[in-house]
Amino acid sequence: MSKKLLVIFVFMLSIVCVFASCNNITTPSEAPPSCASPDTHTHLIDKMAKTDFESAYSELYSVYTESSNHKAECKCDLDVKNLLETMLYGEWKDAKGNHITQNYSYENYDNTRGESWFNTNLPTSKISGNTYYYYTEVKNDKLVIGFEDKVTEDKTDNFIITFNKNSITVQNETNNTTYELSMNQGYTKVEKGNAKLAYVYIAKNILRFKFPESVKVTSCYVDYETKVVYATIQATNELGGTGNTDYKLYELNGSYYITESDHNYSTNIDLSELNDKLQEYISKFR
Repeated sequence: MSKKLLVIFVFMLSIVCVFASCNNITTPSEAPPSCASPDTHTHLIDKMAKTDFESAYSELYSVYTESSNHKAECKCDLDVKNLLETMLYGEWKDAKGNHITQNYSYENYDNTRGESWFNTNLPTSKISGNTYYYYTEVKNDKLVIGFEDKVTEDKTDNFIITFNKNSITVQNETNNTTYELSMNQGYTKVEKGNAKLAYVYIAKNILRFKFPESVKVTSCYVDYETKVVYATIQATNELGGTGNTDYKLYELNGSYYITESDHNYSTNIDLSELNDKLQEYISKFR
């Protein structure tokens, strides 16, 4: 009997130890042991997590200032990469037309998936014809944004960005020139519903086809800046044959237009989702 009690006691003690050890596990939102102000550290992490692409720059800059001051006072690390990337979103330019632009474009219907793009007219040394994509990293609380060759992984043309209260200072490593750029307050940092835009444009014109139910979009590119859609559409003609035709679709003064127009754009939306939506629409006329 005493042995059974001993076994039960040891079992219960092990459970208590497990719970006790779980309570000591450090979560990502907790401050490191070296931090002199752990409550402030955790508060800042939570505060940064609540910012997004559409947050006002003044709000983001306030969090950035608090974070920088905290790191200086406590001598502890605080990951601000996402915050700095979010701060850059928008169009920054000066009176001479120099600009650096970061934008997020939703590509589907419910605004839950999309892609980010970056462009600038500041001088670069990129070799024409090579495929580059942009990357970001943080050095000394400054955001570094540049281009990296997808094949060679060579990084070139870094822009070192310092965030100020009402502007950004951009140091161009290509020519060691510095630019002071201010945000274009009228620029939309986030474009929503681009696949929905393509759907509306094509659906508004689908009844013009001889056999609307045969329509299938085989490629589709939405120009986020001009709101023009370039689509290759497969459809059955009056002779019973099937062909692919390139079209340009756009809206003007409340009217929707479709014209034949050769193009070689790559698809930047979900075609399966688009075609499903079009078939769902056309089924209402059967």
